[in-house]
Amino acid sequence: GQHARQPGQRRRNVELPAGSWIDFYTNQTYKGGRSAGVPAPLARTPLLVKAGSFVPTTPYRPSTAQYHPDTLLLRYYPDPRVTESEFTMYEDDGHSAQALAKKEYETLTMRGFWGRDQTDVLLSSDGDYPGQPVFRLLKLLVQRVAAPPTAVLLDGQLAPAEGWSYNAERRELDIHFLMNAGTAVSIRGLKIDADYRRDDTPDALTLEAPDDRSFGPGGTTLHYTNHAAAIP
Repeated sequence: GQHARQPGQRRRNVELPAGSWIDFYTNQTYKGGRSAGVPAPLARTPLLVKAGSFVPTTPYRPSTAQYHPDTLLLRYYPDPRVTESEFTMYEDDGHSAQALAKKEYETLTMRGFWGRDQTDVLLSSDGDYPGQPVFRLLKLLVQRVAAPPTAVLLDGQLAPAEGWSYNAERRELDIHFLMNAGTAVSIRGLKIDADYRRDDTPDALTLEAPDDRSFGPGGTTLHYTNHAAAIP
């Protein structure tokens, strides 16, 4: 089972479901269907994304009241082991209680198709709501990219040079464009670094947090949780 994080702990044992799992912060890949030891720095909680997933985000705002739907940052995690994936995002004006009942909302569907020579992302929008932006800037942020692709196409046409960029340090491909009701993005020659992390053996022991009974006249008693029986 999962245990609360303990003081000073820098790793967590995580039970991973089947599939491949990717660290949101480092892009390291973990093999699923097993227990793995995952880095857990004090500054952040471990966050893993399933391979093939789409993760919609937005530029940072100090308050949800300042959220603007005209810009969407869409992280995509293509993987050679996942040939097709799909995610649907719901959005309304953010304050109308009857938006769903009145069908005053938009759904944005994202579909990914991995191929050896070409990877396609199909984006489609359906529905509308009061205050919906006329234009939406979409930044498709493709993760774990090992090298610049040979070509990027938007709706079958070569994207302009300023329409995409590659960041080698983050291993991220940034494709940005104004989205309409539907947009097809094709990436040719996409090379993904999908190798599994090798130093992820789970920890056999976890130091438990001390309590009032840990310290006394007779000395200090520290307790450990033994995970060895659960580690295959």
